[in-house]
Amino acid sequence: MKNQIVHTKNNRPSCIGYDDVWLMISSEESHADFESLLYHTKSFYKSGTNGYAAIPLNSIKEIQYFSKHSEFFIRYISPKSQKLKKYNLRIGDDDIRTKFCSSLANECSLFSGNKIVSPFAKLLTNIISILITAVLTYSAYYIASGEEVHHRKASVRLVAEILQIIGPEFVIPAGGLIAMYFVYRIIKNYINPTEKIIYK
Repeated sequence: MKNQIVHTKNNRPSCIGYDDVWLMISSEESHADFESLLYHTKSFYKSGTNGYAAIPLNSIKEIQYFSKHSEFFIRYISPKSQKLKKYNLRIGDDDIRTKFCSSLANECSLFSGNKIVSPFAKLLTNIISILITAVLTYSAYYIASGEEVHHRKASVRLVAEILQIIGPEFVIPAGGLIAMYFVYRIIKNYINPTEKIIYK
């Protein structure tokens, strides 16, 4: 995918691309073709204008992403500080992300090493989320049952009034659905664990 542009997902239109020497990043505007990205990067990056970055390919030490996430990051040695830095990027299409990272890694002479992430890696986070959901559901049920809430913040009193209007019969099912979502995540991660793709 050398000498091509790839559109990235950002708050603003953005894109990336690379040639034989540089990985070029436009974080504030997109471009119609690679020549436009190359021209603007050379013009604005050298002048110190924000929104453009240029990373030498020979300074890139690692490319990494997770199979189920659109983000990926690049570790590189900064030419100015000579320190290891990290640049996060996101491509909406997973297939394009995979092809781009593979092609860029090949250009940088980086080797792949896939690793299956343990299904238990996020188990504790999901269990804590279930426990927090249970506590909040119990508290909401208690308030929805008609218990008076005396609090200085108007927002808290408003939430209490809404819960009492909704009624306790709707609080438990809502809390149960949220808890089931975290149970679903635990099962999903166990059946189909995430794969970490590393080029270094």
